[in-house]
Amino acid sequence: MEKKLLIAVDPSIHSLHAIEYAQSFEPEGKNIKCTLFNIQPAISTFLLEEAKTSGKANAELKKVIQQNATAAHGFLSDYKERMVRKGWSASQIDSITHPKIQGTAKDI
Repeated sequence: MEKKLLIAVDPSIHSLHAIEYAQSFEPEGKNIKCTLFNIQPAISTFLLEEAKTSGKANAELKKVIQQNATAAHGFLSDYKERMVRKGWSASQIDSITHPKIQGTAKDI
């Protein structure tokens, strides 16, 4: 039976330790499907409100959203690569990132 493991991560050292701890259960990841899940940082409510009426603010909002997504995909890719180097199969590891909507805990 395949087990499923959800690891909530961010770019901190604590997330790296969580991944290493999870790998200690099953060093080669056999019979485990792992999801690395990230909630991106909140976007300023001021910027969100300004973007509704200002083209310049809207462009800045799009830029911030893209920067957050790019950063998240970068460290998720790095974490996945670390797990693969430890013997896990890349097909066993999914990576998901979403913008913060309600709050980190509720979004997870």
